Amino acid sequence: MSNRNDGSGKIQMIYGNAALKQEYGTMDDRKNSFDDSKDINVFRTIALKNPDFQKYYMKFVDIGNDHKFISKPYDIPDKHSDVDIGIFSNGKAVCHIDVERSGPTSWVEEHPRHYKWIHFLGRKDKYLVNYDCPFFIVLFNYNLTKFVAVEKSVFQHIPTKPKWFAVKKQEDMVKEIPLKSCHIFGENITEYERAKFK
Repeated sequence: MSNRNDGSGKIQMIYGNAALKQEYGTMDDRKNSFDDSKDINVFRTIALKNPDFQKYYMKFVDIGNDHKFISKPYDIPDKHSDVDIGIFSNGKAVCHIDVERSGPTSWVEEHPRHYKWIHFLGRKDKYLVNYDCPFFIVLFNYNLTKFVAVEKSVFQHIPTKPKWFAVKKQEDMVKEIPLKSCHIFGENITEYERAKFK
């Protein structure tokens, strides 16, 4: 873990600033910054049934009719956090999914025109190597009406590097995944968004 001076004379830890996590991670409809149960439920009940996403998903995952959706399959409450979703077939994990949601000051309706990448946090790199099955990033807009998805084989080769986020005044370790490598799904997708993503 490294430190950075934000110009105020205070040293900020990359992952250690609870106030920043609370300010930028909390949604109005969440109990706390880590409560992503609503986002996971929307993925299970709506996104996973999206026919266009199903076509993309099935390029990597062949589960037939026998599959089970498990939220937080490896978590130990208050001790250990892991992937958000596991899809299991005949008792074996065939896919893992990390669900994220944009905040109210970032992507709400149309994807912001100045965004160039989807950021995958370095602390989650373990998900790419710990499990021998497909892994998807799913990033919702704030309204939970659209989402971007990409599978690990597309981005795992991208180096993880430090990036300073000016709005949050915080540095984090991330992979920067080009938007053109990602797919967009959902409601009211604009022509601009169709051109920006796959």
